[in-house]
Amino acid sequence: MANPNHLSLLHRVLAQVGESDPSELGADNRDKFSLVGANLAGADLRHVNLSGMSLMAADLRHANLQGALLLGTNLIAANLYQANLRGAILNRARLNRANLSDADLREASLGEAILVGASVNGGVLIGALLYRSNFSGASCLGAHLTQCHAVEANFSHANLQGADLRWSDLRQADFLAHS
Repeated sequence: MANPNHLSLLHRVLAQVGESDPSELGADNRDKFSLVGANLAGADLRHVNLSGMSLMAADLRHANLQGALLLGTNLIAANLYQANLRGAILNRARLNRANLSDADLREASLGEAILVGASVNGGVLIGALLYRSNFSGASCLGAHLTQCHAVEANFSHANLQGADLRWSDLRQADFLAHS
């Protein structure tokens, strides 16, 4: 369950930012809106704009982020286990070492997102946009990656055992281990 103080902080941040894009606030102002390590487990964050914010190591287990705007958001080491990210925009998001196991990322956009060392085991990414995303060293055991647009995606050193990549566009995707 989400920490009420962290939810209150998030609501204050969103009220202060208003309709503007948080990613355009500049580094000094963005730091004021840091939610590093916040407990937002189970929170309803549908269609919320969290672009450019830091949710590093945040607990977002079971959170509903359907349709959320997370452009360039720092989600390094965040726990998104069983989170609903269906249709979310995560372009250029940093998800290094994040836990996306059993998360719903159907039709999500992860263009140029960084998922180095992330856990996407059992994740559902059907129809997701993965253009130039970096899954290097990620664990994608049993992930559902059907009908994805993964042109130029990097899956080097990724564990794709049991992953389903049928009907995906994998042109120029990298599946080789670099020496």
